[in-house]
Order: sequence, then structure tokens, then C-alpha cells
Amino acid sequence: MTASVKDIETKLRQVEGDLARVLKTVTVLGQKAAPSVIFDFVFAPGHPTPLPANVFATWSDLVTAANHVGGIPYITFDDSFSPIVIPAGMWSFSGRPVFRALAARAYIGPPVKVTVADGAKITGVSEFRDVDIRSVSSSPVISSPAGSTALYFLQGTANLQADGTAPFIEHGVSQQCLLVVDDNASVSSSNSPALHVTVPGDDFTAITWKSGFIDENTIEGVAGRKYGARIAQPDGLVKPKQAVPAFPIAFGAEDQFIQHVPTTTSWATAPNNVNEAIERIAAALVVSTGGKPIP
Repeated sequence: MTASVKDIETKLRQVEGDLARVLKTVTVLGQKAAPSVIFDFVFAPGHPTPLPANVFATWSDLVTAANHVGGIPYITFDDSFSPIVIPAGMWSFSGRPVFRALAARAYIGPPVKVTVADGAKITGVSEFRDVDIRSVSSSPVISSPAGSTALYFLQGTANLQADGTAPFIEHGVSQQCLLVVDDNASVSSSNSPALHVTVPGDDFTAITWKSGFIDENTIEGVAGRKYGARIAQPDGLVKPKQAVPAFPIAFGAEDQFIQHVPTTTSWATAPNNVNEAIERIAAALVVSTGGKPIP
């Protein structure tokens, strides 16, 4: 059926409206003050000409712009021009952004290091990807919000640690708390625990996927709730020594290098996995029998 002139005119008006919207979007992208359609906000301190509109040399400007976005934005850190420091202040994000490194730096070269200055507090952020983020603070950087389960997620080559006198994350509410360490990400031991549970309540659980690593003394907690961990895949490792009342570790898939948590105190240094334990027992047995083969 041949379209009528009226139908063609209607279609043309629709196309004109679509073109007008595209033009408006392009115009907005050129206005740094209102990047309402940008979802990747790049923090590049020291950048001499921070263009395009989603690149910022000043942290406060980036936070303001990111909070105009209705979706979940990325906060991408670029250390090409200067070391990255999140300055002191209260930095609240409304869109639950992901903190991440430049994609070109994931698994290539030294990690993008992000230092959180003393006095900096961040809200609305719980996911970190491919960044080595460290606090030097005398007070917690992130505090769990009340009213829902708190989930902290590390992915890629992310590393999180507290180099100051206070923990990086404080879980001071009664709700459940989950710490998920995926890929080759890690939570590392330093001057203070990475995550500190300060009040009784629901369970705290740490989970590793793939080669996720949780170092010893990175989790601290008070009595009055259950603590524990699960290694979902054999590449992962969770050190059992944590500053909590008890820290049982469950295991998913197993192989010869599955983590081993000894129940005896006879070890001079406790083995970290089953393979190490077996080999050390075998070596000691050979010595005790004068070098004879193990029967």
C-alpha cells in the first residue's frame, strides 16, 4: 500500500524531532557544566587541557558533574599527568559509581594508585575495579549505610588497604555485610584493618572468586555476630588469621592446593594449603627414617 502524503509528513516530523534531540545531546556534551548523558567521568589531575567534557583535573568538579547522572556512572582514574589523591572533604555520590582504572592499564604495567587523603570521606561507593586504592586516614573513609545489606566488591586487579590509623571501611550498622574479592583483586594487610565491624548484628561473610586474595589481619570485628569466609574457586586464598571471635572458612571447588587451616599447634609455621602440608610431612618423615623411601 502506498503511503499517503499525510503519513509521509508525520514521519518527517518524527525524524526532525529525533534530529533535534541528537543535536541537543551533542550540545550538552560540549558543556562541561552539565554532562547529563556522560556515564564515564575521568579524574586526571595535572591534565593541562582536560578535554573532552568528561575529563576533570579537579576532584570536586568531577563529583558535582557525576551527581547529575541518573544512572550508575564510572569514575575512571588517570595518573598519566600527576599522582592521584582524593582530597580531604565529604564526597557523596548519588549514583553508586564504580571506581576503576583506565581500561588500557588493566593487567598491564603498574596499577593505577589512588591515595585517599586524611580527612576524606566517601559515600555511595562500594565497587572498585583495577585500582590500587589506599587510605592514609585517621578516620574511616567509607561507612556502611543503615537499612540494607552492605556489599563491597573488588574486581580485576583492584587492591584495597588502610595505611593510616583508621580502617578503610567501617561497618557500624547491624545489617549483614559481604566482602567479595573477584578475579586477581586483593585486600591487603597494612597499618589498620581494611574493614572494621564495630557493632553486633547479622552475619559478616567474605567471598573470593577466581584468584581473589584476602590477607591476614584485614578484617576486624566485635563479638555478637557470625564471621566467616568462602573460597569459591581453588585459586583463591583467605588467610585465617583475622581479628574476629571466630573465622571459619568454607571451600567450593578443590584441588591439591586447596587452602588448609590446621587445627593442631604442632606446626612451627602453619601451612597455607594441603599440598604444602603433605610435602612438609613427607620431608620430615624422610629425615626421621634416615633417608629411607616413604612406604
